[in-house]
Amino acid sequence: MPLNGELRQNVRVLLGRGARVVVLDLSGVSRIDAAGVGELVRVFNLTTAAGHVLQVVGVTAWVREMLERVGLFGILSEGGSRAVTSLAR
Repeated sequence: MPLNGELRQNVRVLLGRGARVVVLDLSGVSRIDAAGVGELVRVFNLTTAAGHVLQVVGVTAWVREMLERVGLFGILSEGGSRAVTSLAR
């Protein structure tokens, strides 16, 4: 599926409606490339900048491997708690 900003827009809508935790179910995502990882980073930044939490669930083996390679799996699968803790130090 090509990136078109729809994910960011949907996250903005959820945050605007008062969602404190945004959970992305990636079970339908079999592959991810640099653009997809970048989009996850953008929505993570958008969510945490608003003081909320983004968490990914249902990650396939390929997607997990890619996120681990760039050091994001732990941050995204734990809802950003490690990132927030490291920023607070």
